[in-house]
Amino acid sequence: MMTRSGTVISSRFGNAQGVPFGYMIDKLNKQRFGSKYLFTTEPLGKVCLPGNKANFSFDERFLATHHYTNAADHDPGDVGYQQTARPTSTSPTS
Repeated sequence: MMTRSGTVISSRFGNAQGVPFGYMIDKLNKQRFGSKYLFTTEPLGKVCLPGNKANFSFDERFLATHHYTNAADHDPGDVGYQQTARPTSTSPTS
């Protein structure tokens, strides 16, 4: 994916067995030579997290992705819930 300004790109990376590790973020440099362009990249960093369909925010400050969670991903208490059960699995209160 590429930012709106066309100056930063990102791609997935993983190991030789195809296991994804996250995303690499690179700066895209371009130089014009007459009617031709030369494009090069320089690494800015890596984001090591699971997810799919990542994209940059409109202001180019954030990399957003979605990820289906499971019990091994986090403790619901860590993200502000009072109970340890998943909020979607609790029964409604009257």
